[in-house]
Amino acid sequence: AAFACSVLLRSAILANSASKPASSFCVNPCSSANRRSSASLAFSIAERNKTEQAKAAEQKKQAEQKKLAEQKKAEEAKKTEETKKAAEPRKAEEVKKIEEAKKVEESKKAPAVTESVKDAQKTETAKAGERKFGLQCGAFKNKEQAENLKNRLVGIGLNARVNASADWNRVVVGPMTDRAAAVKAQQQAGSIIGCVVIGM
Repeated sequence: AAFACSVLLRSAILANSASKPASSFCVNPCSSANRRSSASLAFSIAERNKTEQAKAAEQKKQAEQKKLAEQKKAEEAKKTEETKKAAEPRKAEEVKKIEEAKKVEESKKAPAVTESVKDAQKTETAKAGERKFGLQCGAFKNKEQAENLKNRLVGIGLNARVNASADWNRVVVGPMTDRAAAVKAQQQAGSIIGCVVIGM
């Protein structure tokens, strides 16, 4: 019993030497009270050590779990970034194809628009070519007066004539191919009478 008490006290002293002097465990080491106290102290120290070890193990486990979670998060972020980078060339290629298709479509439409404009211009030119202009230089109830004016206009080189109707005898010049020619003839006739440009 004395030997067991001594061993227990030595263990307790070694584990708790920083907080209690060795002399406190050596008072009557073989007494029953001291043996019980020593055993209780040794048990408390062992329990405390066990608790601290468990706590340390739990902290270590939590740190490892946290580290693994961070690594997993970093890997997922890396995969997302790689997927995004891989998708960018495909997206750029798709945009390029769409733009090329749009250009092809526009190039197909352009000749049609050009042809349409040309056709419209041709039609306008044809209409302009078909339209005739002339001058009206007077309207008389008396045919003799109309003939007299016509002869004077013919005398200065204009293609004048009398258009007779039921009530009026109109003196006209023309037709002419365009308005510019009619305006020129109007200026020429101005030495005799004022004429107006008309469509014929």
